[in-house]
Amino acid sequence: VLPGSLSEMSPDYGCVVQAWTIYAVAVPVVRHFFGINPAAARKELAVKPQLPSAWKGKRCSMERLVIGEAEFDIHLEEREAARIVSIRNEACWNVTVEWNNRRVQSSEALIELEL
Repeated sequence: VLPGSLSEMSPDYGCVVQAWTIYAVAVPVVRHFFGINPAAARKELAVKPQLPSAWKGKRCSMERLVIGEAEFDIHLEEREAARIVSIRNEACWNVTVEWNNRRVQSSEALIELEL
């Protein structure tokens, strides 16, 4: 990297300018919109969605999300007064959902919430 130039490597060593990677799309969607923060060694998953206002009233899904040896399906929907969350958690990890200033923890195989 030359002084004053931008590195093509992100702080976590993903490269956003590679034409063959989805890094620049996957990271913002997974980490920021869905708010996925895994702790695989502890078998914990935190979900803290921050969906764009343009997505209000739409159902957003992330299916077959593999973390360690576990696989999750996460469905989110934001309506006027309600936030609806459905998570398939067959590995029974400890899942924390925080949305709309409410926080719920569960390790059930199917988590369905209206926050």
